[in-house]
Amino acid sequence: MAVDVEELVEEVVTEVELEDQVARVSSWQWVIHGETRELRKLAVVALLRQKGGQAAKRYALCGRGDEMRTNQRGAFRIIPHGCGERVCPRCSRKRGVKFLRKVEHHLAVEPHGYLYHMVLTQRVLHYEKLVESASRFNAKWKRMRPWLGQQGMTAALATIHINWSRKGGWHYHMHLFLEITSLLARESVEKVWWRLLEEMDHTEKAAPCFLRKLADPGPALSELFESAGQVEFWSEASSEMGTALQYPLRDILAGVTNWSLGEADAKRMEELVRDTQSMQSHRTYGRWRLPVTPAEEEDEDAEVERIREEVNTMGWLSLGIMDQVQVAACVGTSFCVEGLMWLERNVRNESVFGRRVVNFCRVVIPF
Repeated sequence: MAVDVEELVEEVVTEVELEDQVARVSSWQWVIHGETRELRKLAVVALLRQKGGQAAKRYALCGRGDEMRTNQRGAFRIIPHGCGERVCPRCSRKRGVKFLRKVEHHLAVEPHGYLYHMVLTQRVLHYEKLVESASRFNAKWKRMRPWLGQQGMTAALATIHINWSRKGGWHYHMHLFLEITSLLARESVEKVWWRLLEEMDHTEKAAPCFLRKLADPGPALSELFESAGQVEFWSEASSEMGTALQYPLRDILAGVTNWSLGEADAKRMEELVRDTQSMQSHRTYGRWRLPVTPAEEEDEDAEVERIREEVNTMGWLSLGIMDQVQVAACVGTSFCVEGLMWLERNVRNESVFGRRVVNFCRVVIPF
């Protein structure tokens, strides 16, 4: 039942056909990408021009080959087939998985201090180039980070978000999930950040600065280990505190979205594809830089290869790609029905992505 993605990519050759391929998303592609067709049409053309046909084809077909397998013990696995591009809604989201796991592992085995979610922004300059916007922000961050260290910051996860503003410029900003030994006041953060804006951007216009306390100091949250699931398919932690941390962490690591880049045109998409190749989207600081266990350093590609090797050597049976599994479940194929029931049970969260997964499963599962 499995479909060879290598054969599928040979079917698409021109810009028009690539755009058409992106527009004709399968049910499972809609689950993993969401409503991002217009954004992906721009991106696939930019990839074709800059990286060639193979990269563009893989982007257009990203997720089409995701496969479900089962074994004699009744266990199930989803083997992803992504494109790996930074402008892919699914693959850009998965780039943060290694960092998410590292932080959650630390929180699961070690006591923590105060935990905050911080957002640092800067003024959008009309049609400033992306690399210029990034350079301008990074210069301020290099001075902001030591100040946070002086306030007691012991660890942090920093993620860069890039949006195209309706004002006609790149909204390059940082989301920060940080641990600190003392309470932080929003007024103090704003005062320091706004002073940097005034000194380095030569503007008196204040950019928004967000700060929210997520947790007081407390013991390790061991349930964060138990709720991890298989990469994107996760369930809420058993405690209120664990759940309160899961959502901001995943929001911080969100990938490319339609709302963030929906206003960009073809020229800006080409700039994004080109310039983000050399940009570092995620970074950890302090004790969160260190692995809790050596196995934690396994990146997403290594994990996929490990799963593939495991299923190829332990008698795992392919049920087909995800869209085929859904069709087979509709006509009562027992293994496929059980596979979708397993997936639905393992995605217990209220994220938009989680709801799409559950809806995909419940097309054929009576509840």
